[in-house]
Amino acid sequence: MADNYLERKMEEYRQGAKRPMAKHHTSSSVGRKGMMAVDFPEINVFVTSADEALVRAFSEAGVHVAFCCGVPDMKKSATGLAERTGSRFYPMGEGEALEMYGNPDYIVRRLADGAIKIDSENGSRMVSQVEGDGAEMLAVILCSPVFALLRSAVIS
Repeated sequence: MADNYLERKMEEYRQGAKRPMAKHHTSSSVGRKGMMAVDFPEINVFVTSADEALVRAFSEAGVHVAFCCGVPDMKKSATGLAERTGSRFYPMGEGEALEMYGNPDYIVRRLADGAIKIDSENGSRMVSQVEGDGAEMLAVILCSPVFALLRSAVIS
């Protein structure tokens, strides 16, 4: 009986009496009218210290973060920071950690005066001390693909 049923259905499909239902595709990039979503490549940032504010700011922005700390006394707190933020921790000095990590898109350093230095293939940028947590957020913005796109755009 099952064979007859399947044979009948196949014959109906061949004759065009019944068509298979069209599959509906939904996309996460399609939003409401007037909205646009853009996919950017993954960004890899290497922070040269266990600077919690910087690591947290980049992690919350959805960036892949790795950081190092060569001070043995800070290993436990740095491991906790990596667990809380979902970042990768290298318990060694900057040179060794960068050698193991590879080539990040950005290398971020907090200088002694509180300024933040961002190194990339396109050169270096500095973020001076900003009141509150603004410096960390500004560093995230400077490393975003949107900023790089706007910086390279020529407006005529």
